[in-house]
Amino acid sequence: MGKNILVLPKMSDLICLHIHPWVTDGEEDRNLIIHPRFVMLIIEACFVQIFRKEPFFYGHDNYDQLVKIAKVLGTDELNAYLNKYRIELDPHLAALVGRHSRKPWSKFMNVENQHLAVPEAVDFLDKLLRYDHQERPTAKEAMAHPYFYPIRNAESSRTRA
Repeated sequence: MGKNILVLPKMSDLICLHIHPWVTDGEEDRNLIIHPRFVMLIIEACFVQIFRKEPFFYGHDNYDQLVKIAKVLGTDELNAYLNKYRIELDPHLAALVGRHSRKPWSKFMNVENQHLAVPEAVDFLDKLLRYDHQERPTAKEAMAHPYFYPIRNAESSRTRA
């Protein structure tokens, strides 16, 4: 059985996401109320899988994971984020992270995933994967992205019928 997660973008809106059975802890279905930014993290982690089957930013620890992220998103954006929020990296971590340019998403596309990496999906992913949480779309903004037009159109057609 899966879990239903209720998201409250504004206290008046309820969105229900169904998390598949392989994420459940074996208990009965239950509803969880969580902040929309956490839902966006869940969506980001799942959505990036259009490029790979295993975790995209797999690290052995937090330091290693940041290095993996920096190798894809680049360090210019990381440094801008750190400066904006007056965060100072541990010198050892800064040395591990090094300096990297942002990789174009096309570097991660191949024959196996090109059918999933349609322009709308890549644009959506690009908007999700940002160092600065304030630059990421909210759940409501994400639902308005063109990637979800077919879902909204199908739902709209279904409710009119």
